[in-house]
Amino acid sequence: MTLIAPQTVWHVQTGGKAVPGLLNLWQFSGSVFVHTNKFAVPPFQGLSSYEITNKPDIVIGSIGNLFANGVRYNLLPNDADFNITPKVAGKDFYTFSVSGQKYLSYFDLYDQQANPGYSLIIYNSTNEVGHAFWQLRTEAPDDALQYISPSLVSFLNKKWGFSPINGLFTVPGVLQDDSGHSYNIKRTFYIGFNGLLNGLINTRSISNAPPVYSLYGFNCVSAARQTGYFSGVHVLPADMSPQNFGVTLMQMYPPILSSDPFDDETDLFYSPNLW
Repeated sequence: MTLIAPQTVWHVQTGGKAVPGLLNLWQFSGSVFVHTNKFAVPPFQGLSSYEITNKPDIVIGSIGNLFANGVRYNLLPNDADFNITPKVAGKDFYTFSVSGQKYLSYFDLYDQQANPGYSLIIYNSTNEVGHAFWQLRTEAPDDALQYISPSLVSFLNKKWGFSPINGLFTVPGVLQDDSGHSYNIKRTFYIGFNGLLNGLINTRSISNAPPVYSLYGFNCVSAARQTGYFSGVHVLPADMSPQNFGVTLMQMYPPILSSDPFDDETDLFYSPNLW
């Protein structure tokens, strides 16, 4: 609990690498106790005071008014500074508490090569072509997700891939749950919450209106790359086959810390941003 004075301003530094267009979800909460004796001095023992129970009356600095449940969610950029000093209109003498929490979001990209390794192929065998798929996930709590359409939340934290219903060439396609699908290459990209929402919207669109699946047109790699683009991962291999896509993906995003250059479970990658 901290005494507020005219010169007292609290700030939050959002940290992280500044990426144009990337916004993270932040949660803020706060409380204010108004004191009726403006001549009192800390620690205010025996001081007559009352708490502001109507949370929307509390403004968290430049962030905005709290919601009725006492929290506030905002999308904020990295490497920035914001005033988070709680204020209440018409109240000049009070103590307060305030807290903030950043939640990160990710785009996981998986690739199962037909011939695991660094071998490039010129011609796709119709017997085994491999598969590419993705996952969108976030650290945001359920309380924050209630403000998102349930039709989007249903696509969170699951692996999705675009596949043909029957055959490999120009046939109807379908978005399917690939949670049990094997892979030999994985890359995790740090995206903003705005990118997460856009990626979920694209995933839902593929599910609701699946494009025609074409092995040499819009295939599993195309769907994964498209979802990545909408999520803010704008630089991914242009290869059409999962085999070559995986080779180029490793060249573009080589492992940073992992001892396994293929299945990189710990490193986080930033996509060069074209926004």
